[in-house]
Amino acid sequence: MSIYSKNEEILKRWEVKSKKNKEIDEFVPDGIMYRGELHNCENGIGCEHLPSKDFKVETETWENAPMRFLYITKELNAYDGPAWEVRGEVGGRKKMDSYEVRGPFHRNIVYQLYGLGHTTPKRKVLWNDKEFTDENALKFYDSCAFARINVKKQAGENSIEDNVLSAYMGKYSALLQEQILNLDADIIVCGGSKGGRNLILDFLKENCYEDLTAVMPDNNWIYYSEKYNKIAINSWHPSYFGISSQDFYDGMITAYFNFLKKNPQFLKSHR
Repeated sequence: MSIYSKNEEILKRWEVKSKKNKEIDEFVPDGIMYRGELHNCENGIGCEHLPSKDFKVETETWENAPMRFLYITKELNAYDGPAWEVRGEVGGRKKMDSYEVRGPFHRNIVYQLYGLGHTTPKRKVLWNDKEFTDENALKFYDSCAFARINVKKQAGENSIEDNVLSAYMGKYSALLQEQILNLDADIIVCGGSKGGRNLILDFLKENCYEDLTAVMPDNNWIYYSEKYNKIAINSWHPSYFGISSQDFYDGMITAYFNFLKKNPQFLKSHR
């Protein structure tokens, strides 16, 4: 069974358990991002990627990628409306021929992915690099091995209290652990830092990669698992408005660059 197919099987069991637990809101599946054609982009509303035929592109891209990227966030913010297909998200663009990234949530993800995917031990991708354009960033977003997970599989609104999230993570911990380990991502961005604590990062350390350790004494952005050769990034939520997108990007990518200078072997193919 492919990683993609196994993720679908995990989600089906998760949805059954959600219904038994009387989670009445719509179940929102997630995982490896769709890589099919763009759809419904003519009027700028509801633009999305469709899955490729038989999920062939998604499966092959993920299985063969030298580096896999995973963003884990708390829940889908549906803005008090209906949920949508997370895996079809197109990085904030509104039209098929547009390379404009809109909205802080998508802007932060698209830009950070580009920086993480192109920074090496000898070169940090700077915010003002000539080739660091919306077009190039979106093209990388569309083609790299990228997955998204929401810890809570029902949509919410602007925020969720830590005690509510902790209760949900406890209730579905085995399934969340299984989903993360099945995806087997190499760079995991934990978008849950709040008040000096990150429940998502804590979950990874306690349930998935027990040797994750902060690698820099002067900051706590990068956690490295030498045993599994994975890194987890201690990050704010992509929608966090307490910092500019540039400062958000610079903090994450500088920490990653410093990590790579000391651990260049991390960039060798993980497959």
